[in-house]
Amino acid sequence: MACLVASFGLYDVLQLPSRWLSPGSLSNPIVIHGVGTAIGAFAIKLAKASNIRPIIVTAGNSAEDIRGLLDFGQCDAIIDYRQSTKRVVADIQSAFFKAGSGPAWYGLDAATSEDGAPEYTGILIEALGTQWGLSGNRPRVATVQGGARVCGLVDGDYINVMLVHTGSYWQ
Repeated sequence: MACLVASFGLYDVLQLPSRWLSPGSLSNPIVIHGVGTAIGAFAIKLAKASNIRPIIVTAGNSAEDIRGLLDFGQCDAIIDYRQSTKRVVADIQSAFFKAGSGPAWYGLDAATSEDGAPEYTGILIEALGTQWGLSGNRPRVATVQGGARVCGLVDGDYINVMLVHTGSYWQ
């Protein structure tokens, strides 16, 4: 289920190219918030399989556990989300500029929940949304939980996992 949710987020909501439909690479960073979750870990694996680089992730205590999923030679980065929101946002933005591939236009929030810490609910919007004026396009964010906001400076949607259960997506 976690892999399916991650794939809906990356390929349906964010509309990223999948390896099996359009091989190649996307030289544009993706930011995955909350990779200590199963959904976040699968999102890393799917992004790697689709040659989407660099992969910038936020993690807390799970940082060491997911380190092996990343390739730091490809400018992947881990940001500690336990810092202040302002610092996390600055570190995310710094990571994608250090990668030399320009701003990130895609984000997946695999962790924020309605009952979670309110300071984390807007991290991707703040980190990605401030750059929408650069090209007139707005970054896209997919979120798993209802507590994360998808509005304002970014486009995107919630990942509707009920599609898996009902099959209504294909009807």
